[in-house]
Amino acid sequence: MSHPSSQTPHHLARIVIIDDNPINVELLLAMLEDAGYKNLLGLTDPREIDALLERERPDLVLLDLRMPYLDGHQVMALMRERLGRSSPPIIVLTAENSVAARYRALEQGAGDFLTKPFDQTEVMQRIHNQLDAHLRSESHRHRATELEALVDERTAELRALSLRDPLTGLPNRRALRNELEPRLRDQRPVAIYFLMLDEIDELARTHGYAICESLSREVGDMLSQSALMRNGLVSAWGDREFVLMLEHDDDATRFERNASRLLRLLEGQLIVEGIRVDLNARIGSAHCTDSTDAAQLVQLAAAALPSASEATRFNRYRPELSAKLARRRQLRMALRDAVTADELELVYQPKIDLRSGRLVGAEGLLRWVSRDHGPISPAEFIPLAEASGDIIDIGQWVLDTGLGQLARWQADNVVDGTFSLALNVSGRQLMHADFTVQALEAHRRHDIKVGTVELEVTETGLMEDIALAVRQLESLANLGIRCAIDDFGTGYSSLSYLKSLPVSTLKIDRSFVAGINEDPTDLKLAETVIAIAHSLGCAVVAEGIENAAQARTLANLGCETGQGYHYSRPLATADFERFCKAVPACGSIPG
Repeated sequence: MSHPSSQTPHHLARIVIIDDNPINVELLLAMLEDAGYKNLLGLTDPREIDALLERERPDLVLLDLRMPYLDGHQVMALMRERLGRSSPPIIVLTAENSVAARYRALEQGAGDFLTKPFDQTEVMQRIHNQLDAHLRSESHRHRATELEALVDERTAELRALSLRDPLTGLPNRRALRNELEPRLRDQRPVAIYFLMLDEIDELARTHGYAICESLSREVGDMLSQSALMRNGLVSAWGDREFVLMLEHDDDATRFERNASRLLRLLEGQLIVEGIRVDLNARIGSAHCTDSTDAAQLVQLAAAALPSASEATRFNRYRPELSAKLARRRQLRMALRDAVTADELELVYQPKIDLRSGRLVGAEGLLRWVSRDHGPISPAEFIPLAEASGDIIDIGQWVLDTGLGQLARWQADNVVDGTFSLALNVSGRQLMHADFTVQALEAHRRHDIKVGTVELEVTETGLMEDIALAVRQLESLANLGIRCAIDDFGTGYSSLSYLKSLPVSTLKIDRSFVAGINEDPTDLKLAETVIAIAHSLGCAVVAEGIENAAQARTLANLGCETGQGYHYSRPLATADFERFCKAVPACGSIPG
């Protein structure tokens, strides 16, 4: 069936006249032709409407009520059955003025009436009015359909991204879980190999993070293209970890042979961006006979990793290798006292306006130095705090400490009234019933200037309960506490949900920034994220800026703000205050 264009001019609109009186049909056709209408059809047999609707959908129907074979009411019923809500407007032709007949016609979808004998001026005006409303409605519907298609396309892109690691292009943790869980349910024999690259930290210190990311991509390609993984899955787990899934029985020889093949594949040297890199890898493995829980199976394989100081580079999980699990338990216990023991600290990474070089804000980042265990990486203790629920108390400490520090900076004029402090909020914290009350109370207690606090949440945290997230964040936004989405594009969020949230900022993950000047895909991804953010009325902050070239490219793409080692590492309070004093109002930091 053909459809009219959303831009159809009035004089090209398809108008069909259905009247068993040929004189009436000819009269109306002549009137319409004189008025300049070009696309006309007259029918004297109402039964022909069925074949017509198979071919096309008219823009307007002029319909007599009293006809043989099919009367006007039956024709309207047929059109409604065939076209549903897409039925064109109908003007009834009638010599009858009875209220009952007109009411019945209106019930069946008639939009107007023309009384016989016809008055040409009235006929033309009523036809013009009906066409005008119909064509305007069609245009709106067409634009809405185009917009919906665009949103669906972007949502599909983000859904695909949500299952891929943005750095390596490999399946990510979610994709691995999606593949592993049904195999465990079906009791299919599955083995997990947790592979870690060594010397990454030293490589980063010597040559920068860009070379580490290039190495991760290179290793990811080598693993996924290996013959061993032809029927398996390689997933990215971190910046130097990969998790491999293979289906095979719990056979010690098979484990040894597979691990040896993987280690041989990665042994020796690689030339990465002109730099010779010595590869060193370690592998821990576990079998589904060790656990039928997907997350725990990966955890057991990770626990089986030999330490860097061990001579062996491969271990199979055994119950006696649970020391690492014991450490996790110890850390979880220690976390409960971390706040009261004064072991937590906030450090602050500056945020810089990419155009002017002016200091416009900072992100408060949590650090933990345990008296018993020493410095603990956030990547290790934050998931523990999330799992145990300690993140609620820790998150409240972060909020209270950060706001207290901001209040002191504002009172002492260390920062000006445009300076904004961002504090991270976990998904579990955001979903806590008392979160909004606690946040607003802390904001009032410290007498923070309105609009100078931003809470950063992840896409995954938002999607846990989108309705609750909207309520919580709207309450905060009403009092000037803004919301930013951290690591945008690395998780998954529906655009239809995203636009309903009171979000003011989207943060581009550092994995998109790293290759922005070398990899066209990274450039396109960053450009897309910025475009989506601006279409939603959000500002953009780029993380992980390591050099001036990246800053310039992001600024040219329209990104407003950046942070990263190009400007400063995260700083302790006193160091940050010195940084503020060293930065004049604008233009002092290379962009």
